[in-house]
Amino acid sequence: MNVYYTDLKELSLDEIHDSLREMLQKINSVCDKHGIIYFLSGGTAIGAIREKGFIPWDDDLDIMLPRRHYEKLITILEQEKGGFFKVYSLRDHSWNRPYSCLVDERTIGKHELVDYSHLGVTLDIFPMDGLPSSPSRARNYYRLLRLKYALYYSALKVSYGPQEKLIFLKKLIAVVTKKIGAHPICMHIDNTAKKCSYDKSEYVGCSVLIHFMEKERFKKEWFEKQLFVPFEGEKYPVMNGYDEYLTTLYGNYMKRPEQEGNPDHHTKYYWKYK
Repeated sequence: MNVYYTDLKELSLDEIHDSLREMLQKINSVCDKHGIIYFLSGGTAIGAIREKGFIPWDDDLDIMLPRRHYEKLITILEQEKGGFFKVYSLRDHSWNRPYSCLVDERTIGKHELVDYSHLGVTLDIFPMDGLPSSPSRARNYYRLLRLKYALYYSALKVSYGPQEKLIFLKKLIAVVTKKIGAHPICMHIDNTAKKCSYDKSEYVGCSVLIHFMEKERFKKEWFEKQLFVPFEGEKYPVMNGYDEYLTTLYGNYMKRPEQEGNPDHHTKYYWKYK
């Protein structure tokens, strides 16, 4: 389908937040009904603790779940019919992320650099798996994961940023990875992550992502129970060790950055219909 973005109405940040708020309410309702444990994570957890809601400039929402709860949630969401929200996961062979998303199907996105922008406003759903007790082994795991991600991104790449290096080499590699496709690479990343049991490990984390590398390795005791905290007028769960978790990832997370905004997000969202 050819989409001409100039013909569509761009969502305001308030409209994006409204959509995300609805999706989080849905997730929370399903998890509460079926006994599924989840936690607000990343910038969403910072927003809950520091802002009691969204970080003002954030345009997505993140949750994380131990692997068995993650699989259960995806199964239930896939079985639900109707409504504006659809879950995407690696069970769909056309899916090209190594984690799952709940997407507002009324919206569509335009990403600057990679080819998953057909998705609309997104709530990211991340699995948590076990990680090695040895810091050096965990470091080696993430170094290898970074290489796999380089192949993954090359399969999706549609353009290159002006500051990128080795563009000629990346284009050569992309000839191969685009033939393989992003989905098989994502499946390999996910299958590797699942090999280390969450329940049997002392350290856990979201080991299908490379953004924080080995900083994503946390003590499992930080995730022993949910603490419900205010977020956008409701109460949602963070992990009992949220301070240790957020400090590990961000340092002084209670201090707002001097330069507001999210430089990592390159997507604009548009209404398909309302």
